[in-house]
Amino acid sequence: MTVQPALRRVLPANPIERVLSIRIPLTWEVAGYAAIFALAITLRFWDLGSRALHHDESIHAQWSWDLIRGNYHHSPIFHGPFYYHLQGAVFFIFGANDYTSRLSAAMFGSAIVALPLLLRRWLGPVGTMAAVAFLAFSPTVVYYSRFFREDVYMAAFVMLMVVAMWRYFAGDRERWLVVFAAAFTGAMTTKEGTFLTVAVFLLFLDIHVASDLAGQTLRFRGQDSPLRRVALTGGYAVWAVPLVALWPLLRGLRRMLDLDDRLPRSADVLILLGTMTLPLLTPMARPALERFGFLDKDIAIAGGKFTSRLNWEFHLISAATLSDRLALGGLFAVTVSAAAFVGLQWKPKVWALCFGGGALVYLTLMTSFWTNWDGLVSGPWGSLDYWRTQQEVYRGDQPWFYYFMVMPAYEFLTLGLCLGGLWWSVVRGNVFSRFLVFWLVGQWLALSYGSEKMPWLNTHLAVPSSILAAWTVNRAWQAWAPRPDPRTAAISILSIALAAAVVVILIVLLPGGAGFNAAFTVPPFQDMQLKDPAVHVVLDSRDVVGDASLSVNADPGFSSTRD
Repeated sequence: MTVQPALRRVLPANPIERVLSIRIPLTWEVAGYAAIFALAITLRFWDLGSRALHHDESIHAQWSWDLIRGNYHHSPIFHGPFYYHLQGAVFFIFGANDYTSRLSAAMFGSAIVALPLLLRRWLGPVGTMAAVAFLAFSPTVVYYSRFFREDVYMAAFVMLMVVAMWRYFAGDRERWLVVFAAAFTGAMTTKEGTFLTVAVFLLFLDIHVASDLAGQTLRFRGQDSPLRRVALTGGYAVWAVPLVALWPLLRGLRRMLDLDDRLPRSADVLILLGTMTLPLLTPMARPALERFGFLDKDIAIAGGKFTSRLNWEFHLISAATLSDRLALGGLFAVTVSAAAFVGLQWKPKVWALCFGGGALVYLTLMTSFWTNWDGLVSGPWGSLDYWRTQQEVYRGDQPWFYYFMVMPAYEFLTLGLCLGGLWWSVVRGNVFSRFLVFWLVGQWLALSYGSEKMPWLNTHLAVPSSILAAWTVNRAWQAWAPRPDPRTAAISILSIALAAAVVVILIVLLPGGAGFNAAFTVPPFQDMQLKDPAVHVVLDSRDVVGDASLSVNADPGFSSTRD
């Protein structure tokens, strides 16, 4: 009877007073974070308007300006619509100029730096400080935090998904599932590249769930061992998704496999992510439905060309007919119903809040607050349908090893640490470190597989590499601190230094660089002439030492020389 009045006297009455009453002790760690955040914010906000807007930036800024003037319609060609609405709000509040055009990107770039603080229990105090520093000073992250394009927004949302997933794994409340769903919705309304990241996460969750189920079975039977766990995980991984999706209906099978009645937390995240993604994968059914004759495959369009009836770019980009809308509605009804069947048997209230809230936000943004009803087609259907067809275009025309050249050139520090700690993170690490490796390698392979390879996509490799490098730093600190044996410290330091040296050497010896030319005795520049009969470029060897004289001749008879 006397405890509650005492608590009322100690704790402030309302949330605002509670926030204002928080006291942060001034320690070296707090001072370090303050210094890093100050530098990170300076790097992102200082002199944002000094450079002219890039071509893509100018388009996105114009569309954001058009949105607040009522002229914006969602188009998957230019991604969005989340950051158009956010930047439109920035323009409305602060006005429109080159500086404010990049303001929202700088905000999200700063948020990425702060998010590792929520992973402190996995990264440790040293690793968290390292993660914040790596993200604060990452050349890729800093550059695209000052660049009005969608990748920094998507990277922030993906990082928030990672935070929410691991906080829930650790036993925190179900509110982290809501945070996870909100971050997923934000990423999906930002860029279609989220589908590649979601594929990586779903594959990891499938293996994680299989490992948890294998552990349950083997522990119940008293046969748990690393070799048996790996073998049984491989068997469960094939059936993990249907098993957890139909969990309440498979009581007899669960007893046969000696599984608990309660799903592991990894399965909760797998169900939530799978059911929220499934309706957005509906356009992937179009090729199969056309192949088996359920949908018209070819219809004539202007110019004598033919296209699919449900192709967004060439048919649905204009007003869809009633029959097309019925077809789309029927397809989405199937996938939404399947998702609801699984989700409502899992956690009805949580799933309804996550899926219903996510769908409401997604459709509200796609339709520009329900002023553009075509967004109901361009968003759920057009986004994935358009970018799936773009896989045959190969915009950018980059080779499959493009990111093997870009990452070492800019993120050599974190990449060197990741390689140096590879044994620790995979063989001697834990589930979290293996997830970081899976995230980085899976994202790398997914981006390398995709046909469009662009420098800004390197952001989605720089973030996981920074977190993995930070985990490696913390692991090295733990290995060194308890045992100040010089031999142990030397082995750790030399292994990381060796890996970092290999990365630096590879960078120096990249084809076309000075190191490559010196090592492989490539002759100095001589007069060179292209074989193209229409355009001839003559580069004189004097250009190398600064007496630049570039002569371009285009047949017939056109010549231009710039000194």
